[in-house]
Amino acid sequence: AASSLTLWTHGRAGIWEAVKWRKILKCFPAGFLFAVQATLMNMAYSRGISAALALILGRVYIPVAATGARCVLGKLYMWLEYAAIGILTLSTVVFGYLKAFDITDDSSQSDGKLFAGLLVMASATTAAFNSLLTEKLLKDEQVEFHLQKIRLDIASSISALGLIPVIGAITTRVQDIPWVTR
Repeated sequence: AASSLTLWTHGRAGIWEAVKWRKILKCFPAGFLFAVQATLMNMAYSRGISAALALILGRVYIPVAATGARCVLGKLYMWLEYAAIGILTLSTVVFGYLKAFDITDDSSQSDGKLFAGLLVMASATTAAFNSLLTEKLLKDEQVEFHLQKIRLDIASSISALGLIPVIGAITTRVQDIPWVTR
C-alpha cells in the first residue's frame, strides 16, 4: 500500500527516493526488531498458545513502552499514571495466567504454555522498544510517512529472511527447520 501511494503521489522519483540504501540502512535496527518481534510471536503460536492468552500477555507492552519512553525519549508521566498502568497490566496478566493454567493439568503441557507465554511477553517487550526506536529514528525525517514505511518494510523483510536460518539452527522441533524434507 505504501509503494502504491508513493507511486501515485510522487511517481517513480518517489520510489527511487524511498529505496535509497543509506536511508534503508538507517531503518535497519527498527526493521530487525520488527522481524524479531514477529518471529517470537510466531514461535509462541507454534508452541500452542491461544490467541486470547497471547493478547492478554501482550499487555506487557504498555508498562514497557511507558518506562522506555521515560528512558529513551525523556517523556514524563505522573506517578499515578505509572501506578495505574502497573495495576491494570498485573491484573490482566494474572487473569490470563489463572485462566490458562489449571493445577490439575499435566506439568509437561504447563511448561509448554509457560514457555509460549514467555515468548509472547518477549515479543511485546521487543515491540515496545521497537516503537521507541522507530520514533527516535524517524522523527527528524522530513519525508512523508509512506516513504519511511517502504524503507522500514524493506529492512524488515531482509531481516526476516536473515532470521530463517537462525531459527532453523536453534530450534529443536523438526517442523520449524525449513530445509528438512518431510
